[in-house]
Amino acid sequence: MQLRDAASRYPVTAWTLGLGLALFAFLVLMHGVNKVAFDDGYVFSLDHDQGIASWGTSALFLLAGVLSGLLAWLRPRDRTLLGALAAIATGLSIEQVVQLHSRVEEEIADPGAFLIEATIGLAVIVVVVLVARTLASPHRYLMLGSIGALLLAALASQANQAGDLPQVGVVFFQTVEEISEMLTALLIIAAVVEPALRAFERRIRGAASP
Repeated sequence: MQLRDAASRYPVTAWTLGLGLALFAFLVLMHGVNKVAFDDGYVFSLDHDQGIASWGTSALFLLAGVLSGLLAWLRPRDRTLLGALAAIATGLSIEQVVQLHSRVEEEIADPGAFLIEATIGLAVIVVVVLVARTLASPHRYLMLGSIGALLLAALASQANQAGDLPQVGVVFFQTVEEISEMLTALLIIAAVVEPALRAFERRIRGAASP
């Protein structure tokens, strides 16, 4: 009943989550079909850095950046934090395309690469927590949930680098990493899309009133 009430109060958020989860289910299904029917090609693969999943993750982070930027414009009191979140999400979108983290891991030996990634990750977490404090429930908890998804992606990435894994282990952890990155972006979108749209609606009403 609580979930139904929340969905009725925040329909855009509910639709965003529903469509996102449906997209994830489709990608997982196509990932399996790809393994069996398409000779493990790259296009529908979740365990390679280039393909529809990676491009989709980049698009989701870009949308998260645009919506966070819109909310920053509409909320002057929280503009700095939301602007930082918009910059981070846009940066993660670009990173998905250029695969900078893979280059860092290849060119810089541990613990250097780990320390760089951990420092960036900690900065992202701090910004997300501070932004979450500016949001009301349930959007606050969706924003905080993106931290869990981000940490899961980081753990899956580290597990892949920890040592020699059987091929099934490599595929599993790479798939978990890709899905977790997409979930991170989806939760940020779900956390800001309805507040942004409602703030925009209030701005329009204010401009239209005499």
